[in-house]
Amino acid sequence: MNILSVNNLSKSYGDRVLFRNISFGINRGDKGALVAKNGSGKSTLFKILKGVEIADSGEAVFRKDITVSFLDQDIILNEELSVMDHIFASENKLTKCIKVYEKAVKLSEEGHVSAANLLESSLAEMNELNAWDYEKTVKEILSRLELSDFSQIIKTLSGGQKKRLALAQVLINKPDLLIMDEPTNHLDIDMIEWLENYIAKEDVSLLLVTHDRYFLDEVCTSVLELDNTQLYEYKGDYSYFVTKKAEREMMQNSEIDKARNLYKRELEWVRKMPRARGTKAKARVDAFSDVEQKAKQKKILSSSNSAITL
Repeated sequence: MNILSVNNLSKSYGDRVLFRNISFGINRGDKGALVAKNGSGKSTLFKILKGVEIADSGEAVFRKDITVSFLDQDIILNEELSVMDHIFASENKLTKCIKVYEKAVKLSEEGHVSAANLLESSLAEMNELNAWDYEKTVKEILSRLELSDFSQIIKTLSGGQKKRLALAQVLINKPDLLIMDEPTNHLDIDMIEWLENYIAKEDVSLLLVTHDRYFLDEVCTSVLELDNTQLYEYKGDYSYFVTKKAEREMMQNSEIDKARNLYKRELEWVRKMPRARGTKAKARVDAFSDVEQKAKQKKILSSSNSAITL
């Protein structure tokens, strides 16, 4: 079941093409990583998914019945709130459910006739979402990320603490799809290991950008690679991606070699032909331009190191 569908997406800045007609999908339960060399368009693609950048063409469509949370490099927090107040100010499905339940309880205590139905439905939703343990879960996640002073005002937090609070927020929201940019920045080894285990056991779909190869290998089950304006998909972990990328590059280099040999032969024929006469000759001339374009591509250097650049 596709919860995110990206179809024929293109983006350029002037003459610089970041990606051209790329397509991919994220299914429920997928845990994918987006990798590319710096400047290839990873951040731009994430901004398009978030709706803060506009693609030149194509579309990115989320299922209407899902929740999506983004973890950005640039975070915006209400600096005057405490850590705990910030979490409970979030309008996620759990806090909404709790607020409705609290309202129903209050109305019931005040003797409102309409309170019974509201209380019954809100109780059912509290049970369905397991919202009774929400505060306990919140405190556990905050403590794991070393944000144990729940009453601390956000403006007094360090930069790293603010980043971890933003991470805690998206985890606590329990979205159907979690899109994260460098989630392990500002985390120590224990926090990273906890996050790996948390994501592995949670029923959440994931798309992330990270330079942490070990985290990627532990968490992700597929890799999307942006390379030379195109997108390639690998159904496996990071180690599988490195192997298959090398195979793809060898195949591409082999195709370029064949095109160069064919180009030399066809160039001789084109130069001898003053004018293409007949259908077959015209078709051969048309095909020559495709061969020429392929032959003039740069071969890919051995990428045992460059392939691993995220």
